[in-house]
Amino acid sequence: MKTIIIPIPITYLPEGYYLVTSDVLPGLIAQGNNIDETIEIAEDVARNLISIELEENRREALETDPESTYLLDIHVPIPVSV
Repeated sequence: MKTIIIPIPITYLPEGYYLVTSDVLPGLIAQGNNIDETIEIAEDVARNLISIELEENRREALETDPESTYLLDIHVPIPVSV
């Protein structure tokens, strides 16, 4: 298992919800009604984005070396200062 730390800014918007984006992980955008919900959604989005990237890398590796396989379970803690 590998842990990846992704810094995320949480912005409160005048419309009444919180927004998360990340310069470190392009495509990570999440919004929620409160900070906890927003972090939970951001974690799910981050896991999915990383999983997609790993799967694409795995496919490329298998195309060049059919014997290479691996399993990677990732937990993505996203620290936030409030």
